[in-house]
Amino acid sequence: MDNYSLSRDEIDKLIENKIGKQKIEDEYLKQIFERAEVYWDIKLISSNSLFSIVLEQYLRKNMYSAGLLDNYYRLEEEISILIEELDSDFIDYMYNHKMPNKRNSDIADLIEARKNNNQSQIETIKETLSNSFEEDLITSIQDYHDKIYN
Repeated sequence: MDNYSLSRDEIDKLIENKIGKQKIEDEYLKQIFERAEVYWDIKLISSNSLFSIVLEQYLRKNMYSAGLLDNYYRLEEEISILIEELDSDFIDYMYNHKMPNKRNSDIADLIEARKNNNQSQIETIKETLSNSFEEDLITSIQDYHDKIYN
């Protein structure tokens, strides 16, 4: 069975598609969701960290409806999905094996920009760190599950 780690946007599309009953335009993603629902040859992996960002966006846009959280967790009964709670084993794995040195360099640059009160540089570095964290998280989850199941 393949593991497929969902990004923040893909989690949003999964919610729209499976809970909101909206059609999905992305053919590749549509096939992934269908495989997880019908053929069961793939396990979707949803990080609670990315899921919480999606929920935050829903709250800001006043799109959150009662039961959304319950319905999302109920998907585990309907499709092949693991909602990753990020336990201590995963966190140890990520920090010991997956934290890139580039992030440390970016953090050092951010500290320096804050000392110099360079607001534009601060915002640029913060956005870079935010995006790279999500990318690192998705890659780490995929690697972690490949290590466990292979």
